[in-house]
Amino acid sequence: MHFFNVSAQTKTFIDRCGNMVMRQPWDGKYGVAVMTSGGTDCRNVEGYLLSFMQSMGCWTVGSVSATVA
Repeated sequence: MHFFNVSAQTKTFIDRCGNMVMRQPWDGKYGVAVMTSGGTDCRNVEGYLLSFMQSMGCWTVGSVSATVA
């Protein structure tokens, strides 16, 4: 997690997957969001990643996060 959002590398990956939304390449696949944080809340990032996976056709089954103080 980077400043209450995903890292630049993750954002670039998600942006480049935009043209695949219509094809639903992950249709029927299971997905889980995994986040780490250096002391801030992960809920914003969790929602962002789960929403991305759902837009690609994933069945999201949950998320896991760890915060290091």
